[in-house]
Amino acid sequence: MVRIHEDARDRDGRWIAQRLSIVGIPIRSDKVKDVPTTWSDLKHPKYKGLMVMPDPSFTAIQLVVVGMLSRTLGWDFYKALRANEIMIVQGHQQVFSTMQQGERVIGAEGADPRSFSDGQEVPNQKMVYPTEGVFIVSSPTAIIKGARNPNAAKLFAQFMISPLAQKMIADGGVHAARIDIAPPPGQPALSEMKFIPVDLDLIEERGRELKTRFADIFQ
Repeated sequence: MVRIHEDARDRDGRWIAQRLSIVGIPIRSDKVKDVPTTWSDLKHPKYKGLMVMPDPSFTAIQLVVVGMLSRTLGWDFYKALRANEIMIVQGHQQVFSTMQQGERVIGAEGADPRSFSDGQEVPNQKMVYPTEGVFIVSSPTAIIKGARNPNAAKLFAQFMISPLAQKMIADGGVHAARIDIAPPPGQPALSEMKFIPVDLDLIEERGRELKTRFADIFQ
């Protein structure tokens, strides 16, 4: 029997995740000496002009983070980031690139840098796991009702959670959905991390509102 992490499956059986993205605070370790340890630390003026984060209108992962942090920390958290002159880019690849270039040195939300370098260590970049917890965001696989080739879709979905495919995902720097696959090299196991709960129903219901509120703050 395939053993899937509890956060990698829909409670109603609608999908199973093929991978799990861990979202924390990436930093340039060679340039950030006073390292933030919590999400709330990012509000401090000492980080003014140092941060970058993606736009929730372009990446679902950031939409999840904005939805949950605005609920737990309030929209004042994002207003403080705006006051700290945070740079907004489209997606996580741009967050990584901006930090690689040294234009900004703290990702106010980002994936492990190794996930952008085929799982290899990235010089001078490291991941901070905030004490309040990180986010786990699933990349689901499902067979759409009425699909033209449901049998082929089923085979693809089965392959994506096979040991071969799951190990390839982990070797690329992203956590696999299967609990019998080792974590990506150099990264902690899911069982060793604290997670902030994600309410996907809330994100689905309030997605447009969240994007609009974010845009109003950072326009």
